[in-house]
Amino acid sequence: MVVLDADDLAAGPVATVQLPARVPFGFHGNWLDDRRPTHDSLASTGERLSRQLRHGGIELSDVYSPIPELNLLKEFENRIGRVWYSDGFELREYGVNAGLHTWSEDPEFLDGFIPFALATRSGSHYALWRCDDRTDLATLPVVFVGDEGDLYIVARNLLELFQLLAIDNETLNPDLVEQHTEGHQEYLTWLNETFGLRPPDLDALRAGLKEPYEQFETWASRFVELD
Repeated sequence: MVVLDADDLAAGPVATVQLPARVPFGFHGNWLDDRRPTHDSLASTGERLSRQLRHGGIELSDVYSPIPELNLLKEFENRIGRVWYSDGFELREYGVNAGLHTWSEDPEFLDGFIPFALATRSGSHYALWRCDDRTDLATLPVVFVGDEGDLYIVARNLLELFQLLAIDNETLNPDLVEQHTEGHQEYLTWLNETFGLRPPDLDALRAGLKEPYEQFETWASRFVELD
């Protein structure tokens, strides 16, 4: 990490710090002016940051993303171990390209997504769509990035996706569930205890998707040809 003087960027770093872990995207810090901080003020700031970083019991070195809801899911995933809890779904490294460059290499297109999870066993992914400049990333629409040419909105926000995962089928079709995954029941319990959510009302969900679906198609069509 480098610290630069905003009034003289050409002078190079004022200080360089070697960090022991990757800083997650969107992580923020606090600036102090030249007044000497008191011990009490530093302690208060430290306690506040500690509470933020330990959201859901997550330590700084283990923070998966800048999104508390995703961090809670990551904590759950780590706790139950290497078992499926929703068919085909698995969190992947936050913000890493999920093959989107095969659709378009336009920087505006690529910057419009935040990939975060595997959606199917065959290699499809889920990504958040940066439809605007909102700061609450958990409220961004979720896009299905298919390995066979599909690109569309699947949920209006993260919590809605979490409900869809309760179906336990990678096509999100309850009629195709033959046998639930090993961690499915534990996921249902976690979903209800953590967010007060249950499997979705699919008719209501699909009705609510109409507007964001059309907005995404209009935006994405500037860069790629959609079916």
